[in-house]
Amino acid sequence: MALSGIHLDDTRAVLAVSGETARAFLHGLISNDMAKVAPGKGIFAALLTPQGKLITDFFVTEHEGAFLLDVPATRAADLEKRLTLYRLRAKLTIANLSATHAVACLLGAPPEASPALAIFADPRDPALGFRIIGPREELEAGESRQKLDPAAIEQLRIARHVPSSRELEPDRFFLLDINFEEANGVDFRKGCYVGQEVTARMKHRASARKRLVTVHLAAMAEPGTPVLAGDHAIGELRSAVPVASGAIGLALLRLDRLREAEVTQTTLTCGGNRIEVAPDDWWRSLV
Repeated sequence: MALSGIHLDDTRAVLAVSGETARAFLHGLISNDMAKVAPGKGIFAALLTPQGKLITDFFVTEHEGAFLLDVPATRAADLEKRLTLYRLRAKLTIANLSATHAVACLLGAPPEASPALAIFADPRDPALGFRIIGPREELEAGESRQKLDPAAIEQLRIARHVPSSRELEPDRFFLLDINFEEANGVDFRKGCYVGQEVTARMKHRASARKRLVTVHLAAMAEPGTPVLAGDHAIGELRSAVPVASGAIGLALLRLDRLREAEVTQTTLTCGGNRIEVAPDDWWRSLV
């Protein structure tokens, strides 16, 4: 039976960027193309360090003349501060709307349009349904009618090897190592943005050797736990959620070493327990 329902996600915050130069301002900073953003359409993107490392990921959509950013709540204040520093004399306003607005995830049939709500398909993967930004009271009312289990959403996201802030601490990861290209979070034709040179060079040289790969675990393990092929580390677990058979998670693995372990039929373990890579083969073409 397909999942359906709505989940109001209190781990997210809402920023608004508005003004006559807002689109150009964001376009020159983030990893994706702001030309793709319109009412009812959103993008997944990131702000990077000049060295090409992720600062934070977020979604951007347009609603009532402003660009709304759906961002991890733990990073909203830092992102607002950084955007303010980059603003200089640009004619725009940056505001945190989290006191009145919230973010929800919806799986199932598209919701009815509402003037108060910004609704767009999750740009990372169509299987992840829709994201909704709007007044908290209205989203709470929708959730009360058909509540969706957040654990089910996480299981679905992980099974689709889609990244989120759950796996991604700031200033550690390059975009191409963490499935941003596969999740439609980076545009290689848009021109310059902060960290663009490093990202483009990795793409041109095919030097990204890691990816977030879905794994099934016999038991839960903490993020950061090494993944071993025999006695050799090939990466680390980045997240996990319980399922009936143990846990499902995303592990950041060296693809060449993972492929070698697969060819030699070497057992993979994490925290002393055996793990198995999901049977889909999307990553093998990258080795």
